[in-house]
Amino acid sequence: MRRELQGISTIGMVILSFALLAIGDIHAAPGPSVIVDPRVSGAAPTESFSVNIMVANVTNLYAWQFNLTFNPTILEAVDVVEGPFLKQLRTAIMPPPNINNTAGWVYAAAAFFNWEEAGASGSGVLAVAIFRVKTAGMTSLHISSETALLTFDGNLPVDMTYEPVDGVFGYPRDLAVIELAASSSSVPAGEPVSLNATIRNKGIVDETFNITVYRNSTVIDTRTDLTLDSEASTSVIFVWNTTGVAAGGYIMKAEVSVVSGENDTVNNVFEDGIVTIQLVHDVAITGVTVFPSSVSSGGVVSINVTVFNKGSATESFSVAVAYDSIVIGTKELVDLAPGASEILTFTWETKDVAPGSYILTAAASTIPGETSTEDNVYSNVALQITSASFMLPIEWLAIIVIVIIVVLASGIVLYMKRKSRKT
Repeated sequence: MRRELQGISTIGMVILSFALLAIGDIHAAPGPSVIVDPRVSGAAPTESFSVNIMVANVTNLYAWQFNLTFNPTILEAVDVVEGPFLKQLRTAIMPPPNINNTAGWVYAAAAFFNWEEAGASGSGVLAVAIFRVKTAGMTSLHISSETALLTFDGNLPVDMTYEPVDGVFGYPRDLAVIELAASSSSVPAGEPVSLNATIRNKGIVDETFNITVYRNSTVIDTRTDLTLDSEASTSVIFVWNTTGVAAGGYIMKAEVSVVSGENDTVNNVFEDGIVTIQLVHDVAITGVTVFPSSVSSGGVVSINVTVFNKGSATESFSVAVAYDSIVIGTKELVDLAPGASEILTFTWETKDVAPGSYILTAAASTIPGETSTEDNVYSNVALQITSASFMLPIEWLAIIVIVIIVVLASGIVLYMKRKSRKT
């Protein structure tokens, strides 16, 4: 039998509403929940804290009552105040709460006076329960079976089914980062660094938390909604991608989120050591193409050289193209950014080059601090130069054509004159 509402016996509709809470099995709508939020609370002895009694996924809620039980040796209930869920729609009536700090329960209820209008739908806070901590320890904040939600079918109040979600109080609560280890203390820029953070739950309740790792004050990564049992430890591994990170030393730091009522927050942050990022100087020739691949001696060829900055610093350097050991041309490349590439085009006039097969080589100059120079040179690109065919200059060809035309014309004229004389 549910506890009767307190202090509203003179309001007939509200009395009727809660008198009929005993009506059971009346086509309850699925989905609603009554939730203690936050799920885990904490505060030191003599301190106060509050929890929200929330409702989720309801349709046309007209009245509610809840009974929350707790361990009275650890907590004492102080008060319950109405939340905004009903009164954001219109005024609701809420009598004073009934609190029993001997048995360890707190009871409250509220209802609309006028049920002719629509009820409240959705999710929100029904009430806020306020407690004072008497001593350290742990207790559940249990939504008992006397909790009820009411809708209205147009004639009678209807008891909704719901899913209760209990909370828990615990003190002490204490999450700590006890170690942060980097896979290396010095790496070239662009190389990954593994960071292993170890977290311990020193409190008496299981915790859900977030953890973030930093380089100096810049966030590297965050993991959220991790769980850890009381008195247990866990390791969380992060991978720091150092691509684009400026050279220098960085302090590694891990920080675990502060939970409600945590009694020691200093150990939530752990700094350990410096990781040094080194600049990498490395340029490479990644491709050479020549067009055409065969040309008569004296012809012109185009040579395209692709250059790539594999390092982590902006570089300026020169690129030379040669056949055998003879330099065809040199170009200067200025401020090539890390990860960028560029195509340089060389034009080679093969005049005075003997016919034969030639290997073209492109080479980038070595940059100060560059240790990997094997890819600075790209070779084995062949060009075939053939003997030039004999050809008269265009001017001579024009003169010959004119002479032939004149001779032919003169012959025709003489022929016509001779023919006319005979006739």
